[in-house]
Amino acid sequence: MAHKVRVCPQCGSTNIHEIHTSVSGWLTPATYHCKDCNYVGSIYVEVDSDELSRLQAAMRGE
Repeated sequence: MAHKVRVCPQCGSTNIHEIHTSVSGWLTPATYHCKDCNYVGSIYVEVDSDELSRLQAAMRGE
């Protein structure tokens, strides 16, 4: 069974993590940081793990 994976909307990396602050999710939306391309934002893509390679290929234009 496939599990959900967070994917950076800019580069397609799975190395994206939530930035925790004292007001995250309470006063402001959660913020995410990609350690590969330095994307910072409140949006990420979530896909099933078995769809990951297809999404990454599409993001590269293949």
